[in-house]
Amino acid sequence: MWNQSQKNTSEDLKENRLKLMTFCASWSSPCINQCSILEDLSTLLPDCIDIIRINIDDPDHDSDKYNINAVPTLCLVSEGKEIRRFIGVQQLDTLVEAVKFHMEKEKCNA
Repeated sequence: MWNQSQKNTSEDLKENRLKLMTFCASWSSPCINQCSILEDLSTLLPDCIDIIRINIDDPDHDSDKYNINAVPTLCLVSEGKEIRRFIGVQQLDTLVEAVKFHMEKEKCNA
């Protein structure tokens, strides 16, 4: 799922699916590029991960809570806790590998 709304972000993070919180800005070229890659990720792994886009220019954003200092920043979240952080544009294969790695890890810990 590709969620462009920030509403109920805290509630969304409590579900048992992996989340990828994407902190970005509409004026940033790297963010625009990253969003295109995330569209591909959501198509490739639709049942594995929810992608939550957070615009840092929105007055209700969570960037202070997550100590965001650069855009794009992506936070992989499991059960409400950040388990991996990416700063800067990440390629599709890097993100797919990270998602699959953490999915396998969670299976082993279950």
